[in-house]
Amino acid sequence: WRSIRDLREGEKARPEQLREFPIADPGKPWVELGQSESSSGVGRRDFMTLMGASVALAGTTGCIRKDVQHILPYTDRPEDLIPGQARYYRTAMAIGENVVGLHVASVDGRPTKVEGSPDHPLSRGKTNRWNQASVINLYDPDRSQKVRFKGEESTPEKFAEAMATLMREYQGGGGLGVVVDGTPSPTLWRLLTELTAQHGKASIYRHDLCWNRAQADGLELAGLAGHSVFHKLEDADVVVSLDSDFLGGDGDTVIMSNGFSKRRHPKNGTLNRLYVAEPGFSVTGAMADHRVRLPASHLGEFLRGIAGAVSAADAPAAVKAQVADRKNTEPGGLTWSERFEKFVTAIGKDLAGARGRSVVIVGERQPAWVHGLAAFVNEQLGNVGKTVFYTPLGRPALPGLEALAADIGAGKLSAVLLLGTSPVYDAPADLDIASKLKTLKTVVHLGYYADETAALATWHAPIAHHLESWGDLVSSDGTVAMQQPLIAPLFDPAQSVIELLSRLLADASPMHQVVRKTNGLESDWDWRRAVHDGIVKKGEAPTGATFSWDALVTAMNQDKGPTKPGPGALEVVFQLDQSVLDGRYANTGWLQELPNPITKITWDNCAFLSPATAKALGVEDSGVPESDIEVKGQLVEVALGGRKIEIVAWVLPGVTDGVVILPTGYGREIGGIAKGAGFNVMPLRTAASPWFAYGATLTKLNKVYSVATTQEYGTMVDPLKGHKRPIVRENTVEGYKADPNFVEKDELLPRDALASLWTPPNATDGQQWGMTIDLSTCTGCNVCTIACQAENNIPIVGKERVMNGREMHWIRLDRYFTGTEDEPSAVVQPVACAQCEMAPCENVCPVAATTHSPEGLNDMAYNRCIGTRYCTNNCPFKVRRFNFFNYNKERSQAAPLEGLQHNPNVTVRFRGVVEKCTYCVQRINEAKVAVKRQGQSTVPDGAIVPACVQACPSESILFGDLNDPNAKVTLSKQEPRNYELLRDLNLHARTSFLAKIRNPNRELV
Repeated sequence: WRSIRDLREGEKARPEQLREFPIADPGKPWVELGQSESSSGVGRRDFMTLMGASVALAGTTGCIRKDVQHILPYTDRPEDLIPGQARYYRTAMAIGENVVGLHVASVDGRPTKVEGSPDHPLSRGKTNRWNQASVINLYDPDRSQKVRFKGEESTPEKFAEAMATLMREYQGGGGLGVVVDGTPSPTLWRLLTELTAQHGKASIYRHDLCWNRAQADGLELAGLAGHSVFHKLEDADVVVSLDSDFLGGDGDTVIMSNGFSKRRHPKNGTLNRLYVAEPGFSVTGAMADHRVRLPASHLGEFLRGIAGAVSAADAPAAVKAQVADRKNTEPGGLTWSERFEKFVTAIGKDLAGARGRSVVIVGERQPAWVHGLAAFVNEQLGNVGKTVFYTPLGRPALPGLEALAADIGAGKLSAVLLLGTSPVYDAPADLDIASKLKTLKTVVHLGYYADETAALATWHAPIAHHLESWGDLVSSDGTVAMQQPLIAPLFDPAQSVIELLSRLLADASPMHQVVRKTNGLESDWDWRRAVHDGIVKKGEAPTGATFSWDALVTAMNQDKGPTKPGPGALEVVFQLDQSVLDGRYANTGWLQELPNPITKITWDNCAFLSPATAKALGVEDSGVPESDIEVKGQLVEVALGGRKIEIVAWVLPGVTDGVVILPTGYGREIGGIAKGAGFNVMPLRTAASPWFAYGATLTKLNKVYSVATTQEYGTMVDPLKGHKRPIVRENTVEGYKADPNFVEKDELLPRDALASLWTPPNATDGQQWGMTIDLSTCTGCNVCTIACQAENNIPIVGKERVMNGREMHWIRLDRYFTGTEDEPSAVVQPVACAQCEMAPCENVCPVAATTHSPEGLNDMAYNRCIGTRYCTNNCPFKVRRFNFFNYNKERSQAAPLEGLQHNPNVTVRFRGVVEKCTYCVQRINEAKVAVKRQGQSTVPDGAIVPACVQACPSESILFGDLNDPNAKVTLSKQEPRNYELLRDLNLHARTSFLAKIRNPNRELV
């Protein structure tokens, strides 16, 4: 089932749910979404009648013409530059302390596409959705472009002079504070050290919601100050995740997804087993073999129980005494009954049976002592040096905003530099940073936007994008990556944090020399190699670590345990949003329009409640559509500690009872995309409880709010009988071993009944392309959707048009629940054009705009398409997109720079054509030309890599030649798990799926 309405109504669903297209106007049920130009009630037939008369009267003067563009050629083209051909460069990107090595395409001097570096050990050629979207973020027209002094435009020269004066004024450092973000840069750390050496009394602080501060503090409690933790999941048989979305957004998601998926292939032997305990429903929770709903405040107690079950006989007695001390027996109003004890016992037993082959991961929301306790559990299990590695990085231990607020309040500071942070927006509300900054003599802000913090700053200067900057980044395994610019700053004043610090230290050296100095690259050969490979040095995984548990015992003893539940009180849990994170990507349209993998909501954040909690609060019907194209949510007021916010409520299966989940990063005032998108939840956060807090109340308001979701329409249900075909196939390891052919038994028709009425005209010789998607390893991370968008010039359409069902993504991720609405499991299925051999779209196109290629592709000729959309009507997968408006032209007018990102090898579609996936035909043709140039006729397996395949960190998508018996995709299709979606329609789809296999613990089934 796709939604609570789907589960509750079942076959009693309203008739319009079973329609091919949702209703566009409830008052006129003949007007279907996808048939109407707008929801005004003008039907297709009326529209064609009017337009036919208009054309007859007006002649052909209204034909669409492309804009005339005058392109100036090179007078003397550089010898090694071929216009339109991409050149590739290695660099790296960090979000918080999570580093991914990148391989970036540049066409005629403009970065167009981000891929993962195959040489970086934490990317392995893969990326995440933020890496992919960072290229469009570079061309954001709303980014800061001018230096400002007290809100008025100034010049870079005056800013440089003011900074030089500032450093002279605070020569000894007294009264000067510097706040940096969580970027793990050795050059940044070196410059901060030199700054404190020259200005001994200067105070340095760190603030970044994407920096895992609790983990760093937890490792310090375990005696590992200055260390990072790296998990090698491909060697783990048992993985326990406690409030950690390590497959979705927490930590090194790329390498962890890659390692985890390597152990989810049934044909490779025993699957790993994943246990997840969490308050909400995450991407990692959807992949779990067993998932436990618990309030965030009780996960520490849950880990205490696990630690007690796995502690060795010679474990420190003080720690054993602490893990035996359960401080609460009623988590979130639920009795800590046999059910939870059973989970603790089973997990402990499973971990004990996999010593050295297991791992316990704790999420960023949990307090420091829980992270320290996880280090204790991994050490007791013998996992250190095998699946868990602690690497000394030498990073400085810096205080946070609490210390900054205290120092300002005490009068210790009169000038503060805020470098790459925006604390006025995202600081805990009780620190009242905005008021404190107003008391200072000088506030300098270096930021990507003229945002909330810039409005209060004395001086604001633009920060450079990572594709405009030199730098270096050290990842959790100790690998140091080189960050090089691919383009000069688009707006001349922009500079990086290390560039500004270098200038403050009176170092006028070019930035590449500053980075070179940090890494000791004295010879030109070493420097050129580092820039070429994108790697300064690869990390060496340490085999062990020296622990000290005294500080951990003290911290655990001081923890008072979770608060006893009271009547009507809720636990508020804050989480970094799956798209915009802490708000840094709030003005990035690709990410705003990207549906959340679990909730399927775009352009907004909501207060997520369990069905039971929503019912108790009287908001049980929130999220139920009044029509099929617009979902009305109930606006509520959430109050905590005397502060309150308004936000729309949304009922989400799988959320813990008594908990409200609040995603961060919305409600910003930084640009045309971010304005009006979502609600600011930051006013409820406090320094003492930055990620979860107990005692909130939720009050229903007499108002509703429109929410854009992509899950309430596009069903593949039989419209005649209401019969739900077996869309997603699932089984357990034991069930699969007992019956490997279970997939075939789920089919509505046997394969021999799918005979054609005529001899298919399609060619079957030569190379024939196909694809498989493994649902066992697909996490639903959404990177394929973003990679496809970047590769194929797919525009955004805005919230209103998403609510009209007009989003343009060529790949959609369908999320299905199984089980009950309180204890559901979830599975995500990517769906794009299946490249049918007997394609129903081809039969109905009156102008042959959609045709079959000799290599099995369902091609689209945009110049031939006249927009009848017969093909869309006839497509059972609903994967063909129609651009009702000239979205690309709209974006080019609103954001002219975004055109620089467009892939020159893909047509930029104008209004009125159908578009969809073509397996990245431009990459197929490029590979064919390359082998032909070499005198060959066959493209070898692996030479063609579509954008979705290249980006996928879990390597769930395989592509290749179906006529090659040794191709990976051919071998994949020979697995008994392989099946075609809607096979009973006799379409012979080229894209097929591998059924999802879970590995549950028999004791918990």
